[in-house]
Amino acid sequence: MLRRDASAPHHSDAPGVRVVMDVRPLQERHRAPITAAYLDRLLKAFAADPVSGESFAFVLRGIRDDPTAELEAAGLPVAARRHLPPTSRLFRSAGLTLDSFLLRGAELHVAAGAEEAGAAGTLYHTAGGAVPIASGLPVVATLLDLAPWELPGRYAATAAARFGHRLRARSLRDAARVIVASRATAEAAQRLLHLSDESLAVVPLAADPAFGPQAADAERSASAAWGPKAGSAARGTTARLSSDRCSRRCAASAVAREATITRAASRRLRARSRCPKRAAAVAA
Repeated sequence: MLRRDASAPHHSDAPGVRVVMDVRPLQERHRAPITAAYLDRLLKAFAADPVSGESFAFVLRGIRDDPTAELEAAGLPVAARRHLPPTSRLFRSAGLTLDSFLLRGAELHVAAGAEEAGAAGTLYHTAGGAVPIASGLPVVATLLDLAPWELPGRYAATAAARFGHRLRARSLRDAARVIVASRATAEAAQRLLHLSDESLAVVPLAADPAFGPQAADAERSASAAWGPKAGSAARGTTARLSSDRCSRRCAASAVAREATITRAASRRLRARSRCPKRAAAVAA
């Protein structure tokens, strides 16, 4: 099992590769917020630190805004874009299985001209749900979520969903490398998916810029400028919001209990009306 530390040397002289990447989570952040955040930070880091010969071929969902245009303007080299139909909405549980076949087709011919442009090769990198079936390229998969295998009753309730997740697990076992964020996740992946120790690489996630030293300095500067009352006001606002949320939850619980009691009483009255003799006996 490989482990990449933050202090590991960065080989800037190594030639880049062409990376085929499914970035559809960036187009639907509300459906996969963790994957979208991961891809956003990853691609911004690639744009900020380009490597000679490196380029990207993106898989996108059709009829939606292209989130990679801004990254390309920031310096990310984009060699191709492939657009796929909205399979998850049209086919629901079967969408994951269909995605695997569509992604296999999307990677065709994307390697053309990569080596001539200085790339060392072409690979497929996925951080989302689907993995191309029988990929003709080396596959690198980032595994951010094991919920489909830890909670099969929730995520694999139908035969189509179970088949899709089995297909995904098989593709992950065939991947050249599977990246996880911690050793605990690696051990869980080995237990649930039977991944080989050699295919796993532990690459811890970096802290968001909001938690960096510059953000802390900015917060201290704001406190110095506004004084201790600003901090007290912020804490008071947070307490009020928490109290409001608690009040709303308590009110909602009370309404739910009242509705349950009302429904039970209505059912008893309907039962009595259907059986007059029993109703009279109960009344007596």
